[in-house]
Amino acid sequence: ISASLTRDLGGRPIGFRGVARDVTEHKRAEEELKKSKEAAEKANLAKTEFLANMSHELRTPLNHIIGFTELVVDKQLGDLNDTQQEYLNDVLNSSKHLLSLINDVLDLSKVEAGRQELKTSEVTVHDLLADSLAMVKEKARQHRIELSLDLDGIPEVIKADERKLKQVFYNLISNAVKFTPEGGCVSLTARMAS
Repeated sequence: ISASLTRDLGGRPIGFRGVARDVTEHKRAEEELKKSKEAAEKANLAKTEFLANMSHELRTPLNHIIGFTELVVDKQLGDLNDTQQEYLNDVLNSSKHLLSLINDVLDLSKVEAGRQELKTSEVTVHDLLADSLAMVKEKARQHRIELSLDLDGIPEVIKADERKLKQVFYNLISNAVKFTPEGGCVSLTARMAS
């Protein structure tokens, strides 16, 4: 609380002016803010620990699936017929794609810090697009949806972030299959932009 004597222009006293502040309310607000900040920091630490634990828990079994599938695909355990070879290659490609998605999810700290970077490399366009179609092949087959790939006049190799590009194509193709009526057709076409 503060008070002062008020005077007129001639300097004669005419009254008191007072200002009262409730310090208690201000202190309570500061304490609430401090508690909120501590809770946010605690939640952030818990999230970081969770992601670190999940990194191991998710990657370890997936790496086993990839490793054993590679053994079978490489015919280390005997010959495969064409259908087995095709299906196991699909399993292998899908497993590797899932691993890359898990890596992206577990890399949230870089996204939150605004430090997400593109990792460019040489990408074989046909293989990338064919692999993207292969990942939805079974779902398309179940709904009698025909898949086709039409590449015309595009470069064999481009420079891009393969993992992110594959994510984009997988999401687009997966949605196309999801929203295409039974017995329809999904065509992936690539052309050079003019």
